[in-house]
Amino acid sequence: MTYEQIYGLNTAMKMKKERSILRKGKNLEQLHGSIRAKEIKEKLSKWRQGKSYEEIMGRRLAEKKRKQHSTQLKKIAPQISAKLKEFYKTEEGLKARKKISEQMKIRAPTTIFPKQDTSIEIKVQNFLKLLGIPFFTHQYMKEIEHRYHCDIYIPSMNLVIETDGDYWHSYPTGLKIDHIRTQELIEKGFKILRLWENEIKSMDLSSFKKRLEGYE
Repeated sequence: MTYEQIYGLNTAMKMKKERSILRKGKNLEQLHGSIRAKEIKEKLSKWRQGKSYEEIMGRRLAEKKRKQHSTQLKKIAPQISAKLKEFYKTEEGLKARKKISEQMKIRAPTTIFPKQDTSIEIKVQNFLKLLGIPFFTHQYMKEIEHRYHCDIYIPSMNLVIETDGDYWHSYPTGLKIDHIRTQELIEKGFKILRLWENEIKSMDLSSFKKRLEGYE
């Protein structure tokens, strides 16, 4: 997949030009000026520390950036999907897919994603603590075909709770893989409760407790 296919011709040309300048020994200051270079370095530093968009650039700008990214992804997603499907039909693609699958099987049981709990995960965790319900975070669900680390697992209820970010999980429809995993978990006897970011933010302890009642 080329830069042009992913970002479009104009953005790709700009990125390549900047990379070319950097390869010739130019630093950020020479490329953007001292003030702009300082801003870029500060943002990169915050991203490396796991800071969110809101913490780095403020809520309004963060929302604007996410909408821009979402629009761009929607435009190029069909193209990327089609290219990947064609690639995976080739001998090289099949080898690549097999290698990725093998690596995931090795790494998945010991790898925890994300490294830092999100604010909505923490809120749900705090509700469970107040209710005195024991739980695990980022439990590896190895029983299903599409294995992954769930957000929260409550052994006493055999319940998986997923806190779906509105942006990352494409509110309100959800991602295809989310629906697949939900169905696979149900078929294996698990109960699953999916909560959207917007409802978690407005949720209090009482309303959360009511949501749990149907899963006891």
